[in-house]
Amino acid sequence: MERDDEVLEFYDQSSRIPLSYRASSGHKTTPWHTPDFFVLRTSSVGWEAWKPASVLDALAVSMPARYQQAGTGTWRCPPGEAYAAQFGLKPRFGVCVTRIERDAAGGWRVRTDGADIAARRVVVAAGLNAVPSRPQWPGMESYRGALLHSSAYRNGAPWSGRRVLVVGAGNSGAEIALDLAEHGVRPDLCIRGALHVTSRRTLGLPTPLPTILLMRLPLAAADAIANAALRLTLGDLSRWGIEAPAYGPIRGIVERGRIPLIDVGTLARIKRGEITVRKAIERFHPDGVSFAGGQRAAYDAVVLATGFRPGLEHLLEDAEGLLDERGRALHDGITARPGLYLAGYATPATGLLREIGFIARRIVAHIDKDRKAQQGKIGL
Repeated sequence: MERDDEVLEFYDQSSRIPLSYRASSGHKTTPWHTPDFFVLRTSSVGWEAWKPASVLDALAVSMPARYQQAGTGTWRCPPGEAYAAQFGLKPRFGVCVTRIERDAAGGWRVRTDGADIAARRVVVAAGLNAVPSRPQWPGMESYRGALLHSSAYRNGAPWSGRRVLVVGAGNSGAEIALDLAEHGVRPDLCIRGALHVTSRRTLGLPTPLPTILLMRLPLAAADAIANAALRLTLGDLSRWGIEAPAYGPIRGIVERGRIPLIDVGTLARIKRGEITVRKAIERFHPDGVSFAGGQRAAYDAVVLATGFRPGLEHLLEDAEGLLDERGRALHDGITARPGLYLAGYATPATGLLREIGFIARRIVAHIDKDRKAQQGKIGL
């Protein structure tokens, strides 16, 4: 799904939702359900169940009110559709926002590639990963191989049997290196500095769950527990070229905005020698790259998994003062500009979708308070 051009963003194990329907027994029931994914596509948005056809067929027999196959072959969940419909949300698909400006009446005008939209209030939720970040190294212009950002990477099939370097060991870089290895490539992974690595599950639980609890503790105590868990689950990774920072994983999140790499299989490939870890790049050459320490290697392609930046300046006339130096929204996204709000400009270790839920409630409360204040003035 992460390589699907139609998918803009997806969230694993999104929030629980209540499904109200009549069971086969005839009794009304309202169980809580956790969908597999919440997916934003260019043509749709919603919760999705990703299960084998055999599993869906079995669920359709045991819970026919929840799992129904339409004549087109697609699957539906009528209770889920009813739950979503009550919010009255009507997304406009296929529309590109080009600019957000103040209008003469004190509201906002949203410029699009179609018709403009006038609004008293605007919530900008384009997120931190809007514009690819492409660092520059000496000799880069002389490199003759393929050079692409991770945002342009689709899969490893075109590179089978060729040499590929992935620069950056965030979650995107590690997963691209894994995908390349699965397609028969022997990729190198450039890790530019120390980083913490964790597994998708910690002590049998999805990693965000114990992290939520740790975030409530003093940093020293939280780091002591987190480091002990990492040693127990993953051990010392320095022999494979992965060094841990001097600071703990929780302190790194709180004070530096550094989210640990969540391993989904890359480490196993590194340990088997199928992915080679490289140090920081010193310079590019026509046929490849040289690294810190004097090593040099030739590559047919280099994938820059070097992150993104918010790029608010492309949307707003004056984006100065809305974000901190790490791209996080100041004042919980409630800006000093009347009617302008930011959601999703954060790097929480406890899950972005969960954090957006908290931010959304604060924004709605602020809008409601402002609306009532305006109504009070009109009444006077």
